[in-house]
Amino acid sequence: MNKKVAIVTGASGGIGSALCQSMVSNGYVVCGIDLSPSAIDCDFLDASSNGEYHHYSLDISIDSDVRDCVGQIIARFGRIDALVNNAGWDRYSLFEDTCREDWERIVGINMFGYLSFMHSVLPHMKKTGGVMIGVASDAARIGSIGESVYAACKASLIGFSKSLAREVARFNIKVNVVCPGPTETKLLTDVLAGMADPERAAANFIKSIPLRRFGKPSDISAVINFLLSDGAEYMTGQVISISGGLTMVD
Repeated sequence: MNKKVAIVTGASGGIGSALCQSMVSNGYVVCGIDLSPSAIDCDFLDASSNGEYHHYSLDISIDSDVRDCVGQIIARFGRIDALVNNAGWDRYSLFEDTCREDWERIVGINMFGYLSFMHSVLPHMKKTGGVMIGVASDAARIGSIGESVYAACKASLIGFSKSLAREVARFNIKVNVVCPGPTETKLLTDVLAGMADPERAAANFIKSIPLRRFGKPSDISAVINFLLSDGAEYMTGQVISISGGLTMVD
């Protein structure tokens, strides 16, 4: 087949849904991965759409399920040109109030799920080249109260992605990371809900952002689409913050 095939994890969330829609519009065959059995709103898949969307439901923290899913995609489409590790999960809580069960769930989704997809896709992508993009968080770069384990996972993914970018460059595989700041997603809603006064917390948060608003899922998907494009052909091992100026990291 001539169309590029992409895997997007966390496809049913805010960023994932916006990204899948834009990628389909750009002609990709998108294999959306999510724990939810329900596909994203596919009203955009009309006659004018250039691509396709196919939904796969699985828990990305289970390595065998990830490998089975990648195998199904290869068997069906014969190639994987892009992988966007967008799935993430957290529960806002001070570290001393967490337990091992919390750590294992956060690490399973935000770290091991990421590694499983990268490891499963790599042998196939080596044949054709491609793009791997990780969605981390600016919490990984500057820290975030109540998100210590989550931030640790995302920070580890930055180091991993930079190292992998060096390993696979000879196969024409680019590996980059985007770090969203506070973005209008369920994760942000859940974090604010865990605070004593969510409305006041949100207002104070916005005051600290130079552009004076939370990010939108489309803000993140636009940068990811650039990294998938020919315009980013010479970029690998890079980390890009998308935070409205909240974080200005060297």
